[in-house]
Amino acid sequence: MSCRYGWISALCPPCFAGVVLYLQSVQPHYDWHTQLMSELALGAQGFMMYGAFALAALGAACLIPCFCGRPGSVSLTRALFSILFGVAAVALVVAGVVTLACAPIPHIASVFVAFVALGTAMFITFRQKIFGGFRWFSLAALLFAVIALFLGSADVLAAGTTQRMAALGILGWISVAGVYFSWGMTASDKVLDS
Repeated sequence: MSCRYGWISALCPPCFAGVVLYLQSVQPHYDWHTQLMSELALGAQGFMMYGAFALAALGAACLIPCFCGRPGSVSLTRALFSILFGVAAVALVVAGVVTLACAPIPHIASVFVAFVALGTAMFITFRQKIFGGFRWFSLAALLFAVIALFLGSADVLAAGTTQRMAALGILGWISVAGVYFSWGMTASDKVLDS
């Protein structure tokens, strides 16, 4: 049985990327190598970043019914996935509404919370062996994001490049998870019910 919300999760991250690419093209002084994606909200047509963050939040939120399976089924693993995707979705909405211009620390903290929640879900997907071959993609995407952040903190890569690589790993994972569930793949009820 496929998850009808999977396609929403699959499509939201590419739409987020489309908004970012568009805004980069209409803001000639924006340097994507060194500037964060959130800084696009400060330039021409920056209001579109509200929608971009909302799309990312919707993609994360739509994974809740996909990962948690059938209604009424309660388990620790299902609850943990619900909490992680819910926290990520709320944090992404907050990051979209609370821009760098009005409150930089809460904005950055919200993005951090979303990345940690989604990274934790990626790790649990791999660790619990819930999804067959998809678990290996989860590990690869998580490692890609973590390595990108490490390279940025070590000043090997510029902040903008680092952030984009980490976002590619995490948002790419949301998109692939959405496709995975849309095609009728399901998490093992035996594992999720434990």
